Amino acid sequence: MWSATISNIFRLRRNALRRLTLRGLGLRGLAAILFLLLSVPVAAQVDGVLQIDDGLHRFLIRQQLAGRLDWAHLTHQPLSAGDSQAYLDSLDQYRADLSRTDQRLLERYRREVPGPGAEWVADRVPRVFRNGHDLIGASSDDWSVSVNPIFVGAMGVGKRTAGEGVDASPRVSQNTRGTHIAGAIGPYFFFEGRFTENSQRVVDPVSRDGSVPRRGSAKVSGNVYNWMEATGVVGLRTKYLEARFGRDRYRWGHALGSPYLSNYAPPIDHVLLKARFWRLEYVSLFSAYTSSRAPGAGRGDSVRRRKYGSSHRLAVHLPGRLEVSIFETVVFATDSLEVRERFDLSYANPVIFLRAVERDRGSPDNVLLGASAAWRPVNGLRVFVELMLDEFKSDFVGKEWWANKWIWNYGLQMADFPVSGVTARFEAARIRPFMYSHDDEIDAYVHFGDLLGHPAGPNAWDYTLALDYQATDRLRFSANTAVTRRGRNDGAINYGSDPLIDYAAGRQGEFGHALLQGIRQTQILSEAFASYEVLPTLFVDAAVRYESLDDAELGLDRWATPFVQLRWGVPFPSARW
Repeated sequence: MWSATISNIFRLRRNALRRLTLRGLGLRGLAAILFLLLSVPVAAQVDGVLQIDDGLHRFLIRQQLAGRLDWAHLTHQPLSAGDSQAYLDSLDQYRADLSRTDQRLLERYRREVPGPGAEWVADRVPRVFRNGHDLIGASSDDWSVSVNPIFVGAMGVGKRTAGEGVDASPRVSQNTRGTHIAGAIGPYFFFEGRFTENSQRVVDPVSRDGSVPRRGSAKVSGNVYNWMEATGVVGLRTKYLEARFGRDRYRWGHALGSPYLSNYAPPIDHVLLKARFWRLEYVSLFSAYTSSRAPGAGRGDSVRRRKYGSSHRLAVHLPGRLEVSIFETVVFATDSLEVRERFDLSYANPVIFLRAVERDRGSPDNVLLGASAAWRPVNGLRVFVELMLDEFKSDFVGKEWWANKWIWNYGLQMADFPVSGVTARFEAARIRPFMYSHDDEIDAYVHFGDLLGHPAGPNAWDYTLALDYQATDRLRFSANTAVTRRGRNDGAINYGSDPLIDYAAGRQGEFGHALLQGIRQTQILSEAFASYEVLPTLFVDAAVRYESLDDAELGLDRWATPFVQLRWGVPFPSARW
């Protein structure tokens, strides 16, 4: 009977595909696709790629801090769903030690029980939430697919420091709508895709040559951003190896503000190769970035210049609850003489030392090197330190040489203290002037004008405090504050605060470049919200965001914006992380 059912399904599938081919993707074609998805019995788990800072990532990190996932590699986000499920399986042995909330979360993430409200809806609306987790899901023994909506509807009214031409009661809003599809074919192949259309009203709009912060290409009308975003990944995964090709965001390291690769910039086109065995995980990322220059600059069309990157990171778990890593990356582009075009095959080797290769090429490119260490002295506490060098000469230490460019990032994380479900972290970053910059904007460590590394930017001190409390499996409270002190550029004088400026342009001499030189600024960004899960990945949020910028020349500007939002299929959209 089962084989007959499968045969009928594939016969109907062929008929549906024939209708799509002959008549185009109209209403009947869409109906045929939905029919295929809704008519297949659910038997297998959907695979794909997680989203950075989603609930499952937070859950796994908290369990590792508590000492239950000692050898897990969680510093290359986002994980594939296959990796996350393997870690969840290892957590099963600790089920009796978990709090009731964590037990319920483990059951949900392992898909042993349905998500909140899924059964109630499934009983009243035919063919939705049939697997208890996805709005539409279908699977057999060797394939699975799910389709879920993406939606953010937010609205709020704030208060802002009054000033000439400034709205003292600014309205904020966001309207995001889209689709998320994920799945797996056979034991090795997985895929993930998201597409959204977005409109956002902000308090203080920033427009820079057709792009806005964190969004890539966007249209700006007054204080409203409009943009589209598409991400998609196809991948192969075995016990020891994983390969991905597509477009997505990444965050590497222990910190929210990673000095190596943060999720602040828009999604990047990439090929990722990952090998994991014993206590090691090695990742190679080959990337295509986009210049921040205005469309058509120096050309007769609107195509932005491309630049490329190659990055390697090795993370190792050592005895004594110690985890160490080394990192390297290079950013390069077509040179001014057009001797080199497109991706340089010299950097395509996933296991080569990039600085040596770059030196053989005549040192034309931007190489950055880094290392980190993290230690858990007791369960529930981890301390870490991360270092990255852009350029460095030990002979000039203490002389404030402009090219001694580096970033220190250190902090601590605590979990399940003072009560289960609480996670707290403190981070501090010290970023030298001219960090991430190069002799041409095209080789700077930025993508669409946004930093690929720490979002505070160069010539800055940054402090972050973040608290998160998973009160129940459906109710969450979260708050974070980032305080940034920086020295900004002063007109034509380059104090090293803007990585998009050639580090030789406007620089005042070789030595005496102290941290926080220039026009002093203090920036504060705080967010707090309460979130309740109504249906699987459908949340109701009540939030408030506070921002202030105190500039030594321009004065103080600050605003607070409380807002409410309905959010489906995406993590909380933080302005900083």
